[in-house]
Amino acid sequence: MSPDLRGPYSRPPHPSRPTLRRRGRTIRAPGLGTLALLALAFAVVCGIAGALVIRVLSRDLPSLEQLETYSPRLITRILGRDGSVLKELYTERRVQVPLDSIAVPVLQAVLATEDRRFYRHWGIDPVGIFRAFAVDIATLSRRQGASTLTQQLARNLYLHRRRTIKRKLREMITAVQIERTYAKDEILQMYFTQMYFGHGAYGVQAAAKLYFGVNAWELDLPRSALLVGLLKAPAHYSPFNHPAAALRRRNTVIENMLRAGFITPAQAVAAQAAPLELAGRETAEDFGTAPYFTEYIRRKLEEMQQPYGFDYYRDGLTVRTTLDTMVQRIAEAAVDSHMAVFQAGFNERFRREGLEDWLVDAWRDSLSLDTLRAELDSLRSALDSLAAASPEADTLALHARADSLDALFAAREDTAKFHAHRVMTDSAAVESVLTEHFTVQVAFVALDPKNGDILAMIGGRDWGRSKFNRAVQALRQPGSVFKPFVYTTAVDNGIYANYRVLNMVRPIKMEDGTWWRPENYSVNNRGSYVTLREALRRSLNNVTVRLVAGEDRLVPVREVIRYAHRLGIRTPLSPVPSLALGSSGVIPLDIVTAYAVFASGGVRSVPHGLLGIDDKNGVEIFKMDPEREVVLSEETSAIMVDLLQDVINRGTGGSARWKWKFYAPAAGKTGTTNNFTDAWFVGFTPYIVAGVWVGFDDPAISLGPHQSGAVAALPIWAIFMRELYKAKGWDYAEFELPVGVVKVPICAESGELAGPYCPVVVEEVFRRGDEPLVPCHIHRVGSGG
Repeated sequence: MSPDLRGPYSRPPHPSRPTLRRRGRTIRAPGLGTLALLALAFAVVCGIAGALVIRVLSRDLPSLEQLETYSPRLITRILGRDGSVLKELYTERRVQVPLDSIAVPVLQAVLATEDRRFYRHWGIDPVGIFRAFAVDIATLSRRQGASTLTQQLARNLYLHRRRTIKRKLREMITAVQIERTYAKDEILQMYFTQMYFGHGAYGVQAAAKLYFGVNAWELDLPRSALLVGLLKAPAHYSPFNHPAAALRRRNTVIENMLRAGFITPAQAVAAQAAPLELAGRETAEDFGTAPYFTEYIRRKLEEMQQPYGFDYYRDGLTVRTTLDTMVQRIAEAAVDSHMAVFQAGFNERFRREGLEDWLVDAWRDSLSLDTLRAELDSLRSALDSLAAASPEADTLALHARADSLDALFAAREDTAKFHAHRVMTDSAAVESVLTEHFTVQVAFVALDPKNGDILAMIGGRDWGRSKFNRAVQALRQPGSVFKPFVYTTAVDNGIYANYRVLNMVRPIKMEDGTWWRPENYSVNNRGSYVTLREALRRSLNNVTVRLVAGEDRLVPVREVIRYAHRLGIRTPLSPVPSLALGSSGVIPLDIVTAYAVFASGGVRSVPHGLLGIDDKNGVEIFKMDPEREVVLSEETSAIMVDLLQDVINRGTGGSARWKWKFYAPAAGKTGTTNNFTDAWFVGFTPYIVAGVWVGFDDPAISLGPHQSGAVAALPIWAIFMRELYKAKGWDYAEFELPVGVVKVPICAESGELAGPYCPVVVEEVFRRGDEPLVPCHIHRVGSGG
C-alpha cells in the first residue's frame, strides 16, 4: 500500500531543502534556485519555440524594404487639353490624397468605429482583444472584432482574407512591423488610400467621387459615416444596391462617433436624419470621352512603359493629351446626325434590291458547309462497309449515293430561298441582319496643321460593338483624295496650274499583260484639253492618269510615291498607273497628315496625341516635342491650296457651300473608289484639317449606286466645319499667299496675260517670275476675237 501523501510532513533536516518520504525513500523538494532554473529554461524553450513559430510564419511576409516602399495601385488619368478627364486607367480605382486633405469627420468615424485606441497601441491592441473576447463569451457569438487599423492595413496590403489562425498571427506580425516602420499619421494615410469601399473604388478619394461626386475634403458628417460603414462589408452595405442596409450601417457609425465623444447628440440626430444623396451611378458601359482616341493613347503609353520606367495601370500618372473636347463633341454630333440618315437610306435600298439575294447566298453557303459535310461523311462510312462486297454492290452503292447528293444539291437552293423569304417577312429579323452585317462604318480625324496635334478622333460607329480604330488601323483605297499628290508632284516640278492636258488616255498595258483603260466618273466627259486646275476641280481620271502614264508622262509614278511618302503617307504604295487614282491602301490619319502639309505652308508635323506625362507627385516625366520638317516649298503649297479651294468653291465639293452652308475659305478633295466601296472627303481651313472615310469593313460591299465621297463623306466634314466655326467664333480668315506666289488675270482661252478684249478672264496663281507677261495674242484689236 502506498503512503498517504496528504498527511503532515515531519520537519526537514534543512529548512531550505524540504524533503518528503515516498516508498521508504526520502525525496528532496526542489529548491528556489532549481525552480528559477526551470522557469528560465521554460522561458528559453518558449522563446525559442515562439521565435521559430514567428520565423516560420514570417516566411513570405513583406521585407523591411517592401514595407518602406509602399506604392499603392493608383489611377492614371487621361486628360483633354482643357483638363477634363477623358478616361481613367486602373486595376484598382484608387486616388492618393494627403491625410490633411481628408475631411475630419472621416477620420473621426474610422477611429470611433474601427480602432478607438489607434494612437495608444503598437499594432496589436491587447485591451481590444480582451474586450472582444469578453463580448463574444457573453453573447456566445463572434460579434466583436479586435483587428486594429494597422492589422486591417496589413491584411489588405500583403495577406489573403481567409479566416485562419495562421493568417491572424501573420497579420499581427506584419502590423507590428508596419508600426515600427511608419508614424501613426503615415499609417492612417496609407489606410485611407488602400482600403476598399465597394464598386471598384479603392481609397476614400475614389469612394467620395464614386458615391457622392465630391472630393475627400468636401465630405460632411453623414457622408463620412456612410463611407466608413462600407468598410465592414462593401457589397452588403452598398448604397446603390442596398440603400436601407447602408442607412442602418451609417447610423451605427454615427452612434459610435457619439459614444467616442467626437460629436454632440444634436449632431448625431441631424446626421442620422439626413437622406441618402448619391451621385449618378456609373455603369460598365461608360467608355469615357472619345474612346477610340483614349485607346490610341493607351497603346502609346504601352510603347513608352519600358523606356520611361512606369506602369500606367498602377502609377497614378496624369497624361495630358491634345484632344479638344469641344472639337470631339462637334465631330461626334456631325457623324451621328449624317450617319443615321445615310444608314437608313442604305437599309431601305438594300432591303429592296439586295438583301434577299444575300440571304439566299448565306443560307446556301451554310448548307453546303454543314449539311453536305455530314452527307459526305455518311457516304464514306457506307463505302467502308461495302469494301468486302462484290464490285456490283460497290457500283449500286455509289449510284445510290450520287442520286442522294444530286437531290440534296437541288433541295439546298429551295431551302435557302425558303429561309430567306421567312426572314424578309419579319421586320425585326431584317433589322437584326442589317445591324449585324451591314453597319456602315466611319473614320474621322481632325488635326491642328501647325503642330500635328490630334484634336478629334472617331474610329467607328460604336466602340461597344467594335474596338477596331479605323482612323489609325484601317487600310483603305483612297480613290481621288490621292490625286492631289500627283498634282503636287507636277506643280513642284515646274508645271503650271493652267497647263493643258488632253482629257483622254489610251488603254495601258499592265505588268501582267492585261489592258487597263481608265474612265472619268462621267464617261461622256472626255476628249478636250483641260487645265490642271479644271482637271482637279472636276476630278478627271483621264487627265490624272495621263500625267503619270500617258503620252505626256510628266510625273513618273515612282516620283509621285516619293512625294506622297514625304508628305506623310507611311504605307507601301504600288508603282502602277492606277496609283494615280488611289488604288493603293492608305490609313486615314496618314492622308489627313499629308493634307495638313498644304495648310501649313509645306511643313509636315508628325501627328501626335500626347502633350506630356506627370507622375503621381506632379513631376513631369515626358514632354512632347513636336516633330516638324519642311517637305514642300511655300510656293508649291500655296498653289495646291488655291487649286483645292476650287474643288469646294466650284467643283465636286461644292455641296459644302450650296447645301451644307459652310462658307468660310476652305480647300479639300472628294474621293470615291470602284463600285462605291470607299467614300472620302479630306479638307482644311487656315485653322484646322479634317478627314472623313465612310464604308464597310468588308470592302466587297458597296455603299450603293452613286454613293460618292460628295454624298457619303463630305456632309460630315461640312457639318463639322460649319458648327465648329460657330462654336469657336473663328473669323473667315483667308489663306495667305507667300511672297513667292502671285495671282494674275489671264485669258481663259489662251492662258496668256488678259487683255481688255478677252471675253473670259480668270485669276491664276504662279510662282513669282513664272507669271505670263505677254498679253493675249488671240483677243486683240483687229484679231476678230
